[in-house]
Amino acid sequence: MSSACGCPTRRAAHDYRVRTRLRSVSVDWPVLRAPVTRVTGDFEIHNLEFRANSLRGVILDGPFEASVQPGPVGGDVSTTILVNGSGRAAGALLPAYIGLPRHSHEGHGRLAPQRPHRATRDGHIGLRASM
Repeated sequence: MSSACGCPTRRAAHDYRVRTRLRSVSVDWPVLRAPVTRVTGDFEIHNLEFRANSLRGVILDGPFEASVQPGPVGGDVSTTILVNGSGRAAGALLPAYIGLPRHSHEGHGRLAPQRPHRATRDGHIGLRASM
């Protein structure tokens, strides 16, 4: 899973740094399209930069591990967040997440995609989104 989020340019009025240890946090971030639960790990915010070396949690009933780092900026965008991670997904929410209808079958018992999605050769689903 790889995700990027860009924010419009804003200058920080003050220099600040926030460090926290996440313990079983729930996150509902629209770009991920599914709630993320039981997130643990160290997370740091320095002005408009976000960092985490190893976050762990659960998405779509499966475990994941992710890192967060600042991404490239330019033009009128002063903040970009890159999230890179991997994990396993399962459960009732997975078919809708990848665009398959919940109970619809096409032809020979195969589910019919409602929208295109990208899958790698090893069957993992890749996500790259921008806000």
